[in-house]
Amino acid sequence: MPTPSAPHATTRDAGVLAPSDAALAIAPPPPAPPLPPQAACTAPTAAERTRIETAIHAQRKINNEDDAAIRPVCAERAGWLVEVATEPPQAWLVPAHGYLIRLEGWTFGPVYDVDGDGHPEATTIAEGSELKIWFDGPGRASYVLNTDGTRWLARGGKVLVGSDASAFEVTPGKAYLNPDTSAPAPPPKAAAYSCTSDTNTPDAQQVDAIAHMLAHGRASAPCGQLSAADKTTQESAIATALITRIDLDGVIRIRFDWGCTSHGEAPVVVAYDSMRDNTGAELWSVHDGKASAMDRETSSAPGEYSSEDSITIGPSGDFDGDGAAESIIEHMHHAKAHGTTYAYGVMVGGAMRALPSDLVVRAVVGDRDGVLRTPSSEKPHVITPCHDSDDPNTRLDCGFQPPAGYVKADSCGPWDWDKHAPQIVAFGTSSFAPVASAAVSTIVAATKAERAALKP
Repeated sequence: MPTPSAPHATTRDAGVLAPSDAALAIAPPPPAPPLPPQAACTAPTAAERTRIETAIHAQRKINNEDDAAIRPVCAERAGWLVEVATEPPQAWLVPAHGYLIRLEGWTFGPVYDVDGDGHPEATTIAEGSELKIWFDGPGRASYVLNTDGTRWLARGGKVLVGSDASAFEVTPGKAYLNPDTSAPAPPPKAAAYSCTSDTNTPDAQQVDAIAHMLAHGRASAPCGQLSAADKTTQESAIATALITRIDLDGVIRIRFDWGCTSHGEAPVVVAYDSMRDNTGAELWSVHDGKASAMDRETSSAPGEYSSEDSITIGPSGDFDGDGAAESIIEHMHHAKAHGTTYAYGVMVGGAMRALPSDLVVRAVVGDRDGVLRTPSSEKPHVITPCHDSDDPNTRLDCGFQPPAGYVKADSCGPWDWDKHAPQIVAFGTSSFAPVASAAVSTIVAATKAERAALKP
C-alpha cells in the first residue's frame, strides 16, 4: 500500500461549444475527498525511550551496523514498535522482555484510529503484499492481502481501505483480500494423473485419453460445491486463522482450491507464499459451517533447496456409491536425493482412507468407483534409517526422505492389461480392498480399444 495520497484527478468534458467558439470548455476537476487525519500514539516515557534506544543500538552493533536515530511508533505487545532511520527505514518490535525482532520486509504505514475506539493503531506494510493493522490486544491484528494500488479513505467518519470503486471497513482479528487488486495467477496445477513423474509427464491429449479410457463410457459422478457465499465466508475464516498463526512471517499471496462436497464434508487446499522465502499448503475441511485444519506442509522457496512438499486436490470419484463424488487428496514430496514421491487419500465414512494411486476407474462395483493399482511402476519408498555419518550424501538421503507411506510413481504402467492384469481396489465396508477378478475382467474388456490407442 503506497503512502496515503489523494485520488488521481480527472477532467470531464463539458461539451463542444458552437463552431464560432475558439476552444473546448473543460470543467474543473471535482475536489478530492479529504484523507483521514492521522493520529499519534502516546509517547514513551524517558526511561522507556532510553531502554528502547539502548536495546536497538546494542543489536545493531552486534550486526556491525552504525547507530541510527529511532522513532517509537506505538506501544504494542507489552513493548514498542520502533522505526529506525536507515535507508530504507527499518521496522522493529522491541518487547519488554526477550529478544528484539526486526520486521524484515515491512515498513511503517500511517497511524489511524481505525476502529474508532479512541486508541490509534499502527500499521506495517509489505509493499504489494500484506498490510498489518496492529489492533490492541493479542490475536486482534488484522491483515489485508494484495495491498498494492490501494489507499486509505475517509467516508462517513470511518477509516476505510480500498479505492474509489470499492472500499471496506477493517475490524480487529480478521484477514481480508483486497477485491480491487488482481491476485497473481495461481501456478498451473499438476497433471491430472500423478502416477506420471515430473520427468515423464504425458501431454494433455494423453492425460485426457487416460481419463476417458478409465471412465469406459460412464459419466463421472457430480462434484458438489459449496455456494459462492459460503466459500467466501470460509475462505475469510481460514485465511484469518492461517495468517494469524504465521504472524510476523507474513504472507505474500494466498490461493484456495476446493474439492468435492460429500456427506456434508468439503475439503479445501490453501496454498500460500510467505515473506520468509518459503511456501506452504494446508488441507482444511468444512463441515456444518465450521472449518478445521487437517494437515499442513511447508517448503523452502521452489528451487532454492533440495526438498519440496505440497498438498493438492486431485481427481474425484464416487467411492462410496452415494451418487456424489469425493476428491482425492494428493501429497507430493520431492527431494533431489529421492526424486518425486506421492501419497494419496480420500475422506470416506468420516475418515481419511489411503489409496494406492489417483487413477480413478469408473463404476467397478455397482455404482462405486475404484482406483487402479499399477504394481509395475508404483513402488513404496523404503525409509532409510538415520545415523551419524560424515558422508553428506548419506545425511541428505536421510534428512530429505518422504514420510512413511509414500510411493515412487514413474509411469502409468503398461496398458496391455490382457497380459498384465491390473489390480483395482474399491471401498468396502470400512476400507479399500481389491475387487473380484470378474470385475477386473469386465473393465479390461471395456477398455480394450482405448488402451490400444494409448502411447506406450
